[in-house]
Amino acid sequence: LIFLFYFLHTVEILNASQNAKYIAVAPKVQCRDVAHMESYFQDIIDKGGEGIILRDPRASLQPGRSPAFLKHKVPPRLSKGRPIS
Repeated sequence: LIFLFYFLHTVEILNASQNAKYIAVAPKVQCRDVAHMESYFQDIIDKGGEGIILRDPRASLQPGRSPAFLKHKVPPRLSKGRPIS
């Protein structure tokens, strides 16, 4: 029942975002290997994005935080143009 509610709530958000000015649903891209992931990540950064979300394809979806999801983004000091020393 909780998962159904989470799913329906997510569908409502996705439907509402279709006409939103500041939000968009990102396409799902299946990672082929590390080189592909890094290339895709760099494309996102070059377009002004802050990173990507990686998901374990074997994990089931669940509401809330999950160890099956991992943020891959530029460290804050690098994103401001200063190298890490």
